Amino acid sequence: MNTLYEISNELREVYNKLENGEGIDLETGELDQELVNALEVSQANLQAKGIDIGYVIKSFDDEIDLYDREIKRLTERKQALKNAQERVKNNLKNAMEEFGIVEIKGGTLKISFRKSESVEVDNIEELDDKFKRVKVEADKTAIKQAIKSGEEVKGARLVENNNLQIR
Repeated sequence: MNTLYEISNELREVYNKLENGEGIDLETGELDQELVNALEVSQANLQAKGIDIGYVIKSFDDEIDLYDREIKRLTERKQALKNAQERVKNNLKNAMEEFGIVEIKGGTLKISFRKSESVEVDNIEELDDKFKRVKVEADKTAIKQAIKSGEEVKGARLVENNNLQIR
């Protein structure tokens, strides 16, 4: 069987010939049987190739689902390890602070404290506006409803897409 590209080219060639008037009896408007046969064969090939490609796409879906489940499992495992690491680290920090130990050395390992500063905000409403950031986003749902109801929305438009669906 031909590739999808070859089938598309065959169909394009037949349609181009028809658009140029080739294979059409100008008096009766009848199509040349050879062109009709080529068109039918190309369309049938496209149908068959489409089914084959559809099965490939569905198998990709299955494999993608498998990867998604594995990613979820590994992400959960990673988070569990991070949590365990943080607990052990906090236990060591608390023990060192409790007994006044500022440094532990052994082999190639050195454990010590480092000073740092961070800002904690108790109530964001009490802050001056100059200390706040505002994230601006378009409300696409509201825009879509407005356009569909006939309202003109400057800076936005409704676009119709063709999404391939395989069931």
